[in-house]
Amino acid sequence: NPKGELQELFQAESEEAPTYELLSSTGPDHDREFEVVVKHLGQALGQGKGSSKKAAETEAALAALAKVQDS
Repeated sequence: NPKGELQELFQAESEEAPTYELLSSTGPDHDREFEVVVKHLGQALGQGKGSSKKAAETEAALAALAKVQDS
């Protein structure tokens, strides 16, 4: 669960949990694509796209984990 892993990582350092912001949703109702950014303390950490908000949030969390773990 990338979202849970990211939240646990940040809770060890800060009281504030990461937040997910919907950037866009495109396409017809039956075939939408969502784009989400995950932020912590106002800083964008990763973006993701998916066929649901949950899938996009998971992709964003994976991108953020990769970025944070490379630091």
